[in-house]
Amino acid sequence: MSSKIRIKNGTMEVEYEGTDEFIKNDLIKLVSSISELPKKTDQPPQGEGLITPKGASQKDEKSKSAKSLGTTANIAALLNCKKGPDLIIAACAHLTFVEGKSSFSRQEIIDQMKPASPYFKTGYIDNLSNYLNSLIKAKTLNEVSKGVYNLSADAQKDLKGRLATS
Repeated sequence: MSSKIRIKNGTMEVEYEGTDEFIKNDLIKLVSSISELPKKTDQPPQGEGLITPKGASQKDEKSKSAKSLGTTANIAALLNCKKGPDLIIAACAHLTFVEGKSSFSRQEIIDQMKPASPYFKTGYIDNLSNYLNSLIKAKTLNEVSKGVYNLSADAQKDLKGRLATS
């Protein structure tokens, strides 16, 4: 008798079609082996621990996912922004993930916030210093030099997760 099974973990996927005997006797070993793959490789996992589709490079995959985030307004929508600090984070996420910047100036943050018209309020600029300071204290942003910021590693990891599930 023949059976078919598909196992998916994130975007890692294994499909098998064949005898029932394999599924009864060897499936557990296969699943265990697959779950151990990211631990056994010396290379960092591609795309947050996911296997890149055949023929696509890791850079291509990151580029596609960053482009799918779109504008700061789109990121703000995905993050359900309600306040000034939320929009700052969305702007910084756009600068980091879409534009590929490792750090950005205060003016670059403002330039990303303003076009996000459904979320932007002019009062956010008036309070920008307070918002930036609170985000630094919360360890969401780092001030790498005077007036130059980046998202902390923890914030980047959190945002990647939140944006991936949105």
